[in-house]
Amino acid sequence: MKILHIVENLDNSYGGPAKSVPLLVKYLNKLNIENKIFTIQVYENEENNILCENNIDVIKVPLKGIKKIKFSPILEAKITKEITDETIIHVHTLWTYPTYLGYKIAKKSNIPLIVSLRGMMYDWCLNQSKYIKKIAMCLFQKKMLKKANIIHITESNEKKSFREYRHI
Repeated sequence: MKILHIVENLDNSYGGPAKSVPLLVKYLNKLNIENKIFTIQVYENEENNILCENNIDVIKVPLKGIKKIKFSPILEAKITKEITDETIIHVHTLWTYPTYLGYKIAKKSNIPLIVSLRGMMYDWCLNQSKYIKKIAMCLFQKKMLKKANIIHITESNEKKSFREYRHI
């Protein structure tokens, strides 16, 4: 089994996913599961202590264009190159280009998709970037959440928010 983890950024300043994704990979590696992390390099001097301490390999691609959506034109080719018959795609976070690519590649390649919400559904239409989130919801987010083989909820209020969202 090979899991391709896609997360928009892993700099120490990024928050929860910058810690939880490398720790997840660390323990999956101990179970002899092959893992690759793909991320967008947003800042020139990014650091992640957990990645360094655990010698976890990450494929970083440069940011191009709008920082908010984490666009990189070469990310798709890097991910697609790693797909085998036993691949699973695991996207961590919502609303951004890397998440969209994970969904698109899983659908096109007919491989399982895990979506970790990472607290991003909670008050999704009320908080910052609500217009970008509404656009993403219309363009791909609803379809992605329906296609996902597993929805991984990591925040206590998320379960309620996700259930409410499903009735929209």
